[in-house]
Formats: sequence, structure tokens, C-alpha cells
Amino acid sequence: MCPKLLFQVRYKHNRTIYKLFQIPLLKIARKKEKIMFYLLGFLPFLWIHKTKLLQNRYQRKLNKLSSKSIINVGFLVRENCKWSYETLYKKLKENKRFNPVVLIVDEKHEVVDLKKNIEFFKKYNYCVIKNIRDFYKHDIDILFYEQPWFDLDGDFTPENISKTAITLYVPYDVGPDIADDVVSICYDFYKALYKTFVITDKMGDEFKSYSITNIMAVGHPRLDSYLTEVNKKNIIWKTTDKIRIIYAPHHSFGDSLHRWGSWEYNGDHILKLAQENKKTTEWIFKPHPRFKFALTQLLGTKEKAQKVFDDWSKVSTIYDTGDYFDMFKTADLMISDCWSFKIEWLPTCKPYIQLISNFKNRQAEGANVDYFSSAYYKAKKITDIDKYFYMLVRDHKDPNKEQRIALANEFELGATEKIYKFLIDFSYKKHTQDLKQF
Repeated sequence: MCPKLLFQVRYKHNRTIYKLFQIPLLKIARKKEKIMFYLLGFLPFLWIHKTKLLQNRYQRKLNKLSSKSIINVGFLVRENCKWSYETLYKKLKENKRFNPVVLIVDEKHEVVDLKKNIEFFKKYNYCVIKNIRDFYKHDIDILFYEQPWFDLDGDFTPENISKTAITLYVPYDVGPDIADDVVSICYDFYKALYKTFVITDKMGDEFKSYSITNIMAVGHPRLDSYLTEVNKKNIIWKTTDKIRIIYAPHHSFGDSLHRWGSWEYNGDHILKLAQENKKTTEWIFKPHPRFKFALTQLLGTKEKAQKVFDDWSKVSTIYDTGDYFDMFKTADLMISDCWSFKIEWLPTCKPYIQLISNFKNRQAEGANVDYFSSAYYKAKKITDIDKYFYMLVRDHKDPNKEQRIALANEFELGATEKIYKFLIDFSYKKHTQDLKQF
């Protein structure tokens, strides 16, 4: 079925975004550029062809799944810090019919460390397949993507993987509304998936406004970590009598697209707060995985970027992996400008100093994030940071506490169980009606 709207004109944040003919008909990939051509005359026919192709592939796979005694479930991973499937992996492991396995992509990228990825998953006893060169050798029946930022025209696209597997995705960034740039870059990714699981119906409606209808609102499996007790082995705090603070700076400063990062104007000052309050506070430095790379670009040399990390190592524990929810549960305060942490932190009901960058063209984070972070302490200036820091740490006052608790209670946990039930049902061909979604 052709999308009802072949183009959309949207006005957001005082700018007009034209989305012309959402389905690309011809892509010419070059080393440094990608040229996309849209041909109006043949659009409906090619759209119908692509839709029918996906329907036929998924139907064939569904037919095979219902008769399989063992179903291989793959989790395609690029960066362990974006790992969202811990609770789902463990749930699948309990069922002998499912064989979950982590597939680690080996690629040269400034933020990808194959060795660290392997060490992370081995540490928690995941079944790991490393250095995958040919996906089809591993006989995967169902594939969960960790993120959409794989080679969007390469072997790992949902359209290619759909030849042999059902493709599914849970967005790793918990909470943010889907942005225009994400849709325009990853439209084919989302459109070809069998299903994308989103956190709320509101977010699902936004996807559907782009004619992406293969959506199911379930919550987010990352947040299900709050349903489990703290694993004492994961506690990395060194003291018990100090206020525990996490500082988590985002990477999007300088010429970044989003420009949420505020380190340029407050990074040195927050380090100074950590240095001056060592007697009463303990800190964990939890930067975004791209932070060091972005810092190197901003400061000009790797040595200058490393000095920032060296300075923090003297007053904090540096932590950069994806198993951080026990750290959240046992902390007292978050200071950050990372957008997904605004949602992930909320179930702790603890205070959050939200650092707001001073870029005039800072990208909006969306109504979803704005709403759930409304009880956080907004710090636009250094004086704001000091005011809220000493109010919370020295004076032990938290006037927004009850409002945060009320917002946290709006979250419906249990996404893992919902996704698990979905997998059980469609493995017995109870979701064939979903093929009408394309």
C-alpha cells in the first residue's frame, strides 16, 4: 500500500522542513558523499514492490519459526554502552526454545572498541559471537538491533537481514521524541523493520505521522532494571558516608548537530566543585562514549583531551560502560546534559541538575523529555549550578522531590515481559496480521 502522503511539510522551531517523497528510489553511494534521487512517476509502483517483497520475506520466516524447536535470537551490537537488552536476554535464556546470542560488529570507528565490547559481554556471561563477517553463517531467526547507526546501505540493513530473519528494534535512547534528522537519515531502517518497540503511545504516534506504522508501545526494557535488586558486585562507589554524585557530560558541543553539550562553559567549574567538596562528596565521571572524541576535536589535540580525563581521575571514578543502572540506584545526585539520562534517571526519584547549553541554535529535545524532566533543576549559568548544587549537597533541600515522584509513577515498567510475550506469540504465527503494517 502506498503511503497516503507522498510529502510532508512541517514547521518546527522556526524552520520549515520539506520531506519530499519519503521513499528513495535510487541511491548512489560514493566514498565521501551519497546522492539520493527521487522519481515521482515510478514511486507508487516501486513502493508497492518493496512492500510486497518485505511481506513475502517475513511471511516465509514466520512459517518456518512456528515449526522450529530452537529459535536463534541475535542482538547486533556496535557499542556496549548502548546495550538495552539485558533483561530481555536473561528472560529468553530461561526458555529452552530460545537461543540468545550477542553478535559484535567489528568495524573501524572512532568510538568503537572491539576488545572492550567483547570484555563487557564476557564479564556478564553472555554468549558472544565476535568479528562477524558474514551474518548469514550464524543462522539467526530473529535479530534485535542495538542502534540504527550501522552502515545504512550495507549488509546489516533490515531490508537485507529480512531475507533470513525477523528484524526488531528498541531505540537505545530512552524517552526522546523522534527527531526529523533521525527520520530522514534512518527512514528506510525503520520502515523495513518488522517491529519497533517504543516507550509511549505518544512516541508511537509521532512515528506514524511519518507513515512508519510498524510500531508497538511497551515501555523500555532498560527501565526494567529498576524492578531488580542492586547487585552488590556492580557497586563501584568507594564510600558509604558521602553524597554520591554522577557527572555525565554529553558530546554535542562545538559544531555538533544537537548542541546539547555544555562542557565548554561549565566543565572546568564542575571539576572545581568536585575538587573543593571532596570531604563530603564522592563522584563518578560518566561521559558519553563520544565525549573524548568530541573533546579532542574541540581542544585540538588528544593530549589536551586526555588531560581532562586525567584531572577527573584524581577526584572521581571514571566509568564508561553500559551496565550503569546499579550505579544509578545507589547514587544521590545526577549532574548531566545527556538527554536519555533525563528519562532513565527519573525512576530513582532523586534530584537531577540539568545542564543546559548556551547555544542559541540548540536543538529542542521534544515534549516527551521536557515533560518528564520538568521537576529537574535547570542550570543555564554557572550561578545556577552553584545554587542548586549547594542547596542539595550542603543544605539538603530538595523542593521538587514530590513532583519527581509523581512523574516517575507515570512510567509503566515491564517492557521486557511485553516483548517476550510478543516473541512467544509470533513464534507460533499469532502475529501474521502485522504483515499488513508495511
